[in-house]
Amino acid sequence: MTKRDNVKLLKSIVRTPFAWPGGYERFAITTDGAAICYKCCASEYAILLRSTRGRDNDGWTVAAASSDCEMDGPLSCDHCNREIIEDWQDDMLEIYPDSTPTK
Repeated sequence: MTKRDNVKLLKSIVRTPFAWPGGYERFAITTDGAAICYKCCASEYAILLRSTRGRDNDGWTVAAASSDCEMDGPLSCDHCNREIIEDWQDDMLEIYPDSTPTK
């Protein structure tokens, strides 16, 4: 992806934080593998934008975007530690204690 594409990804997360259809929360993935929630993308926009435009190697460069429907387990924002994706398998075990989640 080009720098311009990555900047577009960052802007799209800030402007439309939830995917449609489904309403799944979107988040950024940085070049060092960190997940950054949409709230932190908005609050740290200047840092993320400067790093992404300059392709800095400081851990703030946006490399991709994803949504919580594409993940298999729990995920927290690496900046604020807010839970992006809950561990739905724990809830299922409370409802169906005899079942075991499959990987």
